[in-house]
Amino acid sequence: MKIIICLFCLLISWTAMAQNCKINGIVCDSKTHLPIEYASISVHLLSDSSFKGGTISDIKGFFEMKNLKPASYFIDVDFIGFRKKRIKGINFDVNYETRNLDTIYLEIGEMELDAVEIEAKKQRIEYQIDKKVVNVAGDLKIAGGTAVNALENVPSVEVNYEGNVKVRGSSSFTVLVDGMPSPYKGTEALKQIPAATIDKIEIITNPSAKYDPDGSSGIINVILKKK
Repeated sequence: MKIIICLFCLLISWTAMAQNCKINGIVCDSKTHLPIEYASISVHLLSDSSFKGGTISDIKGFFEMKNLKPASYFIDVDFIGFRKKRIKGINFDVNYETRNLDTIYLEIGEMELDAVEIEAKKQRIEYQIDKKVVNVAGDLKIAGGTAVNALENVPSVEVNYEGNVKVRGSSSFTVLVDGMPSPYKGTEALKQIPAATIDKIEIITNPSAKYDPDGSSGIINVILKKK
């Protein structure tokens, strides 16, 4: 019985030791060379493309995949607004190897069109790196309302039954109109803007220093339609 237990323990130890290869690297923007946080990294077996694990990059763009067995792999690196990048030829011949992929640069997913006209309906809410964009133009449900109605059911924004607006749980937020400060404050400013005149609304919950938020919970920038 003791021999069986010992053999079982040795088998478990050998299995664990057989999966100790690592892949690491740093994900950055190809234009700014700044690290990209929350980039998605997925690891696949090269022979059959089967998924073997995934992770995300940290605030410094660093990622690490552990517990891989000796084999040949490829990884896909992806982030919203950027082109997916695939890196092949990641080979492990023996156990305990580490493959440092250094810096992986992602390119912004721009598309150049020549003499092509595309007509499509925009998503109501678009998520960008530093803000959420609510596309108001063409939304017939709120045509007779105000900017307050356009913000109903938007993540990180609360609108109560009295029409009072909160951003991340606070009524202290800055309102801009076409990038310029509104003469009114908070909800009162939004109630003054008819929804029919709005093109889109930008919600910036982590504003950079250029917006000068004065300690507010965020910024709501109302962009009006251009006549």
